[in-house]
Amino acid sequence: MALDRNYLSSLGLEIAKRKYYNAARVEDVLESFQRNTARLAQENSALSQDNRDLRARLESLSYGREEIGDAILSAKTIAQQLIADAQQRADALTAESVDNADALIAAAQEKAEQIVSEARERAEALVADAEARRDAILAESEKRDHDALESVQSVYQKLRAQALDSVKLLDHEWQGFLCSLGDEEAAPAALPEDLSEKLGALADSLSALNDED
Repeated sequence: MALDRNYLSSLGLEIAKRKYYNAARVEDVLESFQRNTARLAQENSALSQDNRDLRARLESLSYGREEIGDAILSAKTIAQQLIADAQQRADALTAESVDNADALIAAAQEKAEQIVSEARERAEALVADAEARRDAILAESEKRDHDALESVQSVYQKLRAQALDSVKLLDHEWQGFLCSLGDEEAAPAALPEDLSEKLGALADSLSALNDED
């Protein structure tokens, strides 16, 4: 509550009224006035102190704002410098990356050509080896076929010679039998008992030879 003229006037009027109506309570009113006055003085002192504290805080805030402004400006400057440095580094890394990429591509192409060349050489060697093996197998097969043919021909010639010998032997025996039939003085020779078996065996042999031909 502020101590002003209106308050004092109203307070004096109240005292006068109380004195007029009740003189016995004048002392109480005065004591109340004194207490109120002391309380108001104390409140005014506290308000003054609060005003001083508030002013000091405002001044501190003003100084803090200046420091914050300086800090923000410094931070902006540092941030701009960092951005510029980062951009320079990015540009340098980009150029270096392009060079590295070109080198890697060239190395990869060279390696790929080397691998393809080695694979082609291996394939040609495998083909040559396979052809050589095929030729060797064919030559060996032809040799075996030739040897087998010669063996068959040799056996055939032997069988044929044996058949011819048998034919000659049978012919000789047959001629002897026929000659004995024409000799009137001599008794006719008996027909060999195994002549039919020999003829049958000879016929089978000749038939087998014909089948092989």
